[in-house]
Amino acid sequence: MMRRAAVPFAFLCAVSCGAPRPVPEATPRETLEEAREAFKASNFGIAEELYRGLLESGTPPAPLAYLRWQLGRCLQARRKFEDAREEFTRVLADDVDPVTQGSNDWEETDGIWGPEDTRDIRPAAQAGIAECFEAEGRWDDALAAYLASRDKYPRVHWCGNCKQHRRQKTLDGIERCIRRLDE
Repeated sequence: MMRRAAVPFAFLCAVSCGAPRPVPEATPRETLEEAREAFKASNFGIAEELYRGLLESGTPPAPLAYLRWQLGRCLQARRKFEDAREEFTRVLADDVDPVTQGSNDWEETDGIWGPEDTRDIRPAAQAGIAECFEAEGRWDDALAAYLASRDKYPRVHWCGNCKQHRRQKTLDGIERCIRRLDE
């Protein structure tokens, strides 16, 4: 009698312990949220990897310009200024509307980002270029980039307060560069 009970028990152990169950892969939206959380937590290396993966995926969950800008921010935070400028420049060079380009389910983003959040992508990318030059102490280049930010890519954020704050940030950058060049 003991022998019969041992066989089914052994069989159950083999079945349940034999092969590990596959862990389901994260959806692009989940990966995007994970990247945003990593950036907020100052885990810029992890955020960089996640944003790169989303850019390389076949179905990005957000516009490519947004993902490139976020990748540029990660690189900038990691002091990889040349690489960050390259990503920001790609955002500026893109002929496609940065609000809708690259996202198949743009209308289904549940307000995580909407047109009001991405209209400022190009101005933010130009400001990112200026900030990278400034961080490197390249004052002439930083001044030219800040002037382009002010003149060619004015801030268009939907919130009047943010727009004013961001414009002031650009003007402050211009002032800092002029001061440094005059030293």
